[in-house]
Amino acid sequence: MALSTCILSLICIIQTAHTLGGFIDTCAEIRFWDPDSIWGNKYKTSPYLVARCTSSDGDDYCTWLPLTMCYSNIDGQLVARSQ
Repeated sequence: MALSTCILSLICIIQTAHTLGGFIDTCAEIRFWDPDSIWGNKYKTSPYLVARCTSSDGDDYCTWLPLTMCYSNIDGQLVARSQ
């Protein structure tokens, strides 16, 4: 999958989540992360989206989504799928 396609898909996911009141409402510090980068500056090649999200009981968790996988919207849920 081309990098531009991945970035466009990520932008669409974030815009959709914001419109539907998804993770944007309960997560902060949403960013790209590359574990192979000492300073985490390799945003264009980052294989993960990382965020600090609040659970229903009010606790904060660091959570991540691998961007090296394909995802589908199945009944309103993002589900990892094979290509």
